[in-house]
Amino acid sequence: MSKSPPKNKFMRSAKLLSAAGKFAVGEVSRRYKSEYSSRVNDAVIARAVKLVQSLDHLKGFPLKLGQLLSLDTTGILPDEIRQVFIKLQSNATPVDHELMKSVFEKELAQQAHQLQVDWNSIASASLGQVYLAKDQNQEKLVLKIQYPGIESSLEGDMFIIKKLTPMLTALSGKQIDLDGVFSELKEMFEKEVDYRNEARMIEKFSNLIREEDTWRSPRLRREFCSDHIIAMEYLEGISIQTWIHENPSKVQKLEIAKTCIDLFCCELFEWNLVQTDPNFANFLICPDGKLGLLDFGATQEFDHQFVEKYRALLIALRNSSPREVLRLSEEFDLIDPRESELAQQSYLKMVEISVRPFVQKGEFYFRDDEYLELTKKSSWDFIKHAKYSPPPRHLLFLHRKLGGLYNLLHQMDIKLDLDTFWQRWIDKN
Repeated sequence: MSKSPPKNKFMRSAKLLSAAGKFAVGEVSRRYKSEYSSRVNDAVIARAVKLVQSLDHLKGFPLKLGQLLSLDTTGILPDEIRQVFIKLQSNATPVDHELMKSVFEKELAQQAHQLQVDWNSIASASLGQVYLAKDQNQEKLVLKIQYPGIESSLEGDMFIIKKLTPMLTALSGKQIDLDGVFSELKEMFEKEVDYRNEARMIEKFSNLIREEDTWRSPRLRREFCSDHIIAMEYLEGISIQTWIHENPSKVQKLEIAKTCIDLFCCELFEWNLVQTDPNFANFLICPDGKLGLLDFGATQEFDHQFVEKYRALLIALRNSSPREVLRLSEEFDLIDPRESELAQQSYLKMVEISVRPFVQKGEFYFRDDEYLELTKKSSWDFIKHAKYSPPPRHLLFLHRKLGGLYNLLHQMDIKLDLDTFWQRWIDKN
């Protein structure tokens, strides 16, 4: 059980600076510069553990960044270090329930007495904790309660992290402007900390999902919502991770895999509304076989023009049109026009490999470790040669979700022909 995350700006800044210093940036950077060195030494791993503990305690934006690092699939982050960061995905240390109970009672006032809450949290995350409760009719519901003061920590945390970032980019020998990335991260964090906005997203998904769909969305219990509490219907089911460990049949795995791919494609290409959190612990397998959707804080809305540009980029990749791929990629800030010919070629190779599952004739095997290594190597080659290109600002969270989807299919040991998905969702003509 953890103490309350510090709210004082000075205390948070001091903890961030101390944690980053102890991580020994110089030592880790030497590992970055060596593509395939044997392993990261035990001292660096120990410092990474300390850093994760600090991020876990701080919660909020620093913890969210740690979760992003744990999902790195490019090969930039050494696997030994990434494994340390994975703890932040689903095992964040719970905050003392008395503190969370005080938020609950203050926010809901008299209505708090209408609920029986089990104060053993069922999940602990970067912004708050999740509890089970029952209303006066004994109907189960889920409460998301935000850590007190966490919404006011963003500006100070962002300032310190921005100050630390040039050290990392300088050590890699790059001249990358990350202001756009930080702007995107700040915007997403502000959305996630806005529980009123998340409540609206829950209602949007509930209205979009039809009875015949293979997905389920919880009903919002608006009477128990506030600025720092979200109340929703409790969905019966088990997590996908648990379901996979129960060794379902090949047919069952294929059905769930198709359901997950269809959901992502429908969100982007039909609804223009994507829940971008890649952590599939937020999804349930319901008793009727449907996919239950649980977390809507990272939902991002895309305008129609953006979606059509993205569709055009995918089609250009499938049609092997390098000039059009580069043109559209520059529009998306995927590659800086100042990059060298060598960097451009390595970029084209990287994106060609990334879209290969859709282009390949017949079934694609998502457990193919050679393909996984190839994606890492191509990403690393582009990172080595690129001098100006920042991470893709507008696609940061969309591709984070795609990476999570690929990892899920990899875990499920799936072989799937994606051509039907391409024809249905991407190539309208």
